[in-house]
Amino acid sequence: MNKCRVLIIEPNTDNIFAVRKYLLTSEYEDHEILFCSNLKQAVGIRDLHPECILCGLTLQDLPGASTIQQVLKRYPYVPVIVLTDPITISGAIVAIEMGAEDYLVNGRFSQEDLLKAIRLPRIRKRHSNNYRRLFDESPLPMFVYDEMNFEILDVNEAALAQYGYSREQFLAMNARQLRPEDEMERFINLNRDVPDTFFDFGQWKHLRKNGEIFFVHIYAHSTEFEGTKARIVLAADVDQKVKAGKDY
Repeated sequence: MNKCRVLIIEPNTDNIFAVRKYLLTSEYEDHEILFCSNLKQAVGIRDLHPECILCGLTLQDLPGASTIQQVLKRYPYVPVIVLTDPITISGAIVAIEMGAEDYLVNGRFSQEDLLKAIRLPRIRKRHSNNYRRLFDESPLPMFVYDEMNFEILDVNEAALAQYGYSREQFLAMNARQLRPEDEMERFINLNRDVPDTFFDFGQWKHLRKNGEIFFVHIYAHSTEFEGTKARIVLAADVDQKVKAGKDY
């Protein structure tokens, strides 16, 4: 039988007892249960490695949906389920908008509700994490932009290092800002006729944050990003080879 490591971040012992009872009597899956009563403990311990997190909204050191924001920042690849009281359901809905998977109302959920809430997000997260890790951890500079208005939707660390921006700065930009003015018309025209498959855009001049122009080779593929038609781009730095007159 599989064993799932569940982290419960909740100060209320009655709520913890109810969750623990349901998890330990499950016939479908064994659970290893970890407890933290406050946010500082949950985000500060390095070796928890949970597969799922059940998090309350009444932690004394940071109550409300802000708790979920910090938990998601610390555990970006782990599904988070909100444990909420009836009077704080609005906070749970805000937490879902921030990235939590689901919420359960304390005292009103069954064992089946709890197990389903834990199982299904883990399956979904496992599939999405394959893309997320390939994108985030790739040594190749990659970013995603909206096909319609060219706004940047996502970016990986390699691209941030290549262009010199912080994540916040890059995500506030438009793909047109990455290129000099003399290539703007070419960029816009080409995007009108790109097929919905892999496409080799060829060689382009791009701009770093400091204003330096350098050469890149662009490969792109149409995709859907959070419901938006988008294009995922790989921007390989070929500057030294182009300036040295070498083939690549």
